[in-house]
Amino acid sequence: DPNTGSKKPRPATVPIVINHPFSNVGEFGYGLDTANGFQPLSFVTETSNDKAVLDFFTYNPILHTYPRAGILNLNTRSVPVIAAALKAALKNDTIVPPSSSGAISASEATTAAQRIVDETKLRPVLHRGDVARLVRVGANIAWTKEQKEAIARALAEMGQARTWNLMIDVIAQTGKCAPGETDLSRFIVEGEKRYWLHIALARDLNTDRTVDVLGSQLEEVSE
Repeated sequence: DPNTGSKKPRPATVPIVINHPFSNVGEFGYGLDTANGFQPLSFVTETSNDKAVLDFFTYNPILHTYPRAGILNLNTRSVPVIAAALKAALKNDTIVPPSSSGAISASEATTAAQRIVDETKLRPVLHRGDVARLVRVGANIAWTKEQKEAIARALAEMGQARTWNLMIDVIAQTGKCAPGETDLSRFIVEGEKRYWLHIALARDLNTDRTVDVLGSQLEEVSE
């Protein structure tokens, strides 16, 4: 105080500060809300007013002309996909070097992934802000806030919910019909191939009510 010369008492807890630039949007959980007594932002529950930060900001550019590989759908039904994203994620990003227990183990990742998939079956994720809800259902209740937000740091940047992922199963046959035959049920098959066509469509409508094809991949199926 400039008038009395007294000093404010040391706070009971000292904010955690990362010593490197942001590497994903989930690290905003280390940021301080100056309008809320310098409390850190919280991504551990869907009731948090801070969850919109996860959807508003991004570490990587998002452009239709610059698609990113390796992005997963947060509504996937594949437990191994979610588990792979969570496994080895640092629970305590500020500890250097991290201890062996400072990362999400394979068993912890699988357990969290199963809980997340069960949750999105009931209530799909609509945007990346919903990751806070996935943190609540997926994190171990005994973890600290920083440890729980390891799920947000892992999923908020590489996850998305703004793409429709479609798979078209194509069976292409070659052959012939007898001369003069018009009944297609009598088509004589001489060869056959099967393909899976994967298409990613943007959920955001263009002005002409169409959507952009963000990516496609044709895969030949060998049986």
